[in-house]
Amino acid sequence: MNFSFVSQGLQHASRLLDSRSQVNNIFIDSESKCIAWHGRKPGIQKNIYYSIEYQYLLDTQQYSILLKDSSFFQFYYQFEKSGKLKTARLAYYPKPVQTPHLQEDLLNAGEDALERQDNDLYDHLYNWVELLETDIGRPANTSHFRFDFDSKVISHSKSHLQFGAIQEFRVPANSFPLPVAFIELCSPLLGNFSIEKTYLVFAKSHMFSLPINSELIHMT
Repeated sequence: MNFSFVSQGLQHASRLLDSRSQVNNIFIDSESKCIAWHGRKPGIQKNIYYSIEYQYLLDTQQYSILLKDSSFFQFYYQFEKSGKLKTARLAYYPKPVQTPHLQEDLLNAGEDALERQDNDLYDHLYNWVELLETDIGRPANTSHFRFDFDSKVISHSKSHLQFGAIQEFRVPANSFPLPVAFIELCSPLLGNFSIEKTYLVFAKSHMFSLPINSELIHMT
């Protein structure tokens, strides 16, 4: 994997998603060898309700490609001047989906939490009961997921898959993908969707590979 391969892979991703896209916000800087999105704000919001996180990112245009269903992708790669991959992040943020639970379900769950002395969960559920009473909305059960890479990290796997903003849970991998391969991973969430074989061959031929060991995900 190098800057040129990722740039070409991103062109494939743009063409692939073109009919489903409403905004293309991709940013490519050849001088700094950075691939991101215009106005990128680094960092992950921790311990935040997904609907709030999603709306903040949407309002501040923190996406590479915004789809017509209001879900979006983030594609970020930063290379060293030497050409070596330094850090990278690929993420998919689906539109929050409201749960069908009624007030009685939340009240019962809240009472169970109170019996277990789980005050945090009780407060969370009780707050939603109050919101349901005012018909403001319903809780969402969705979250984002992403691939992260950090060449300098030593406390955990350099490449890993994460769900939501739970920093303590990482699924290690022996590779880091190009954008089209990540889109393929997300494809079951995109409905009726097919990917050109030539794009997949290119993505899988130029992924970033790490030494194979006991990691849980092996991309070949």
